[in-house]
Amino acid sequence: MNRPHYDIDQYDVSYLNIDTQVGFGFRFMPGGWNPLRRTVRAGRFVLPYCHPGFYGIEAESELSAFISAFGPTIEDPQMRGMEEGPYSGEGFLRGWNFGNQHAVGLMLSREPDLDLPTLPGEILARVWRWNHSLTADRLRLRDRRFVPQIMMLRRDGGAPCTSVVWPTAMPVSLPKVDYVMLGRGNRPDAQSFALAPWSEVVEILAKAGFDTSKDPIEIEYFWAPPEITRWLASVPGVNLDTLQQIQPHEVMDAEIVAAARASATIDRSLPR
Repeated sequence: MNRPHYDIDQYDVSYLNIDTQVGFGFRFMPGGWNPLRRTVRAGRFVLPYCHPGFYGIEAESELSAFISAFGPTIEDPQMRGMEEGPYSGEGFLRGWNFGNQHAVGLMLSREPDLDLPTLPGEILARVWRWNHSLTADRLRLRDRRFVPQIMMLRRDGGAPCTSVVWPTAMPVSLPKVDYVMLGRGNRPDAQSFALAPWSEVVEILAKAGFDTSKDPIEIEYFWAPPEITRWLASVPGVNLDTLQQIQPHEVMDAEIVAAARASATIDRSLPR
């Protein structure tokens, strides 16, 4: 198998994209004996619930490729699923999205005060699209500029926010985020990183002559402009102990959680 992110162990095939942290698996059952190649008679696709919506989107793209390559008959036992087919991406996501929200509702009915980090689904989808193309973009732009991964941070236990690292003012593609983590080379530990809000980064880049209307902002030069180097030296350092990194797949769509909480509330109010 030459598709990226897969690992094969006998009849178990697992997928993990380290850029997006989306993971799922196939479990196959051996078929009849064949001395020349391994055969299977059936397989099960396993995609966990209680994840953001983009999790299903990435998984479906891989499942569609599998269906297209091998043309198996299907049995989809999900509620609101495709039953015995035919397969469609829309049908798969309809069933998985329903089951995903239902699973979140069950979890919240057991733990009503559970603190689930959330962001609007539109933001999570944008983060996923950026990270999903990260490896290809880094290969394409490797001789021109750095392409950072979008991370999720919590500051002092607050709501999740989006962030990227800009290492030592090097040429970079900067997607729109809440904060930019500024690397500052060989400064003392307490000053080696600074955290700047997006509005401040845009202001400085505009003064340095870059087109800040683009997303991402494309920053290329042989030598950093003086506006950037002076600003970089002046931004206060950040205490990394106040920051908690969260994997993107651990942040749920606010819309999913709101709907799940509403269904959990209704479920608890019903007579037993």
